Amino acid sequence: MCQRFTPFTIPEAQITLDQLLGKGCAHINAEPSAEDAYPGSSVPLFLPTASGTLQIQVAHWGFQLDDTRKYYFNTRLDTALNQYQSGKGLWATAIKSGRCLVPTRAFYERHATDIIYSDKTGKPIHRPYRITMEGYSAFLMAGIYQEGRFSLITTDPNTFMAPIHNRMPLILGQGESNKWLRGQFDKLADRSHIELMAKPC
Repeated sequence: MCQRFTPFTIPEAQITLDQLLGKGCAHINAEPSAEDAYPGSSVPLFLPTASGTLQIQVAHWGFQLDDTRKYYFNTRLDTALNQYQSGKGLWATAIKSGRCLVPTRAFYERHATDIIYSDKTGKPIHRPYRITMEGYSAFLMAGIYQEGRFSLITTDPNTFMAPIHNRMPLILGQGESNKWLRGQFDKLADRSHIELMAKPC
């Protein structure tokens, strides 16, 4: 379950979007400028407009159902698909009309079996790993947006991620952004072709 990722700054997102819309590709600096995001953080997204282009939208990571501090920051693809088809549920409106793209440089997961001892408490913890997309400085994750908030879409892990965690963000490869935003997104569940790298933190 992704609880931390490295987003773009708003200027980085705007420059990237301008390049994508103008040239079809973007040059992205190797070093990140933004601090890592956690549930509740505000980050820039790419959100479709009524005319079919993309715009920048700054949103809080995680939906809140009540006055508590609990955030619903990840959404299973299969759950979202069921709610898309039925029109009922927490994600029904967002999955129907709020599919978005989340530009990022990396996300983090705690390894299922790699145990270390905490410097603060001395207790055993699952070591966090920083996950990046091989050969790329940044990539897009699928998300859903509604009323200033968004959630990341997760799916079953590919063979690389499976030893680390039993879920992974829905990372979009080349040509898949349009499928997520406007196409048959149920076909995107299989992430076996996504090549990732992991570095222990």
